Amino acid sequence: MWVKYAAEHFEAEEHLMRTQGYPYADYKEHHFKHNLFREQTATLTLNLDRDLDLDQYTVTVSKWLIEWFYDQVQNDDKKLAVFLKAHHSGNRLLRCDCPC
Repeated sequence: MWVKYAAEHFEAEEHLMRTQGYPYADYKEHHFKHNLFREQTATLTLNLDRDLDLDQYTVTVSKWLIEWFYDQVQNDDKKLAVFLKAHHSGNRLLRCDCPC
């Protein structure tokens, strides 16, 4: 369930960056980190097929998720928020009709 939520959130956030004029280099870096998260969560899911200590696995995954989301929010999302406030202060965010 959290993987699906993350995927939907990433898609919406990437759409926002593309349609609001977010600098391309920053978009690429942010998108790369989202893709890395997608790959890592796929690996985590595959690891469930192994004979693991589920308690330790849960602790490891929980710690990784907390650290990943903390870094994402404190760095990448905050950078996006600063950009949006600076470029759209007092204005509605632009809307697009593109299929992206």
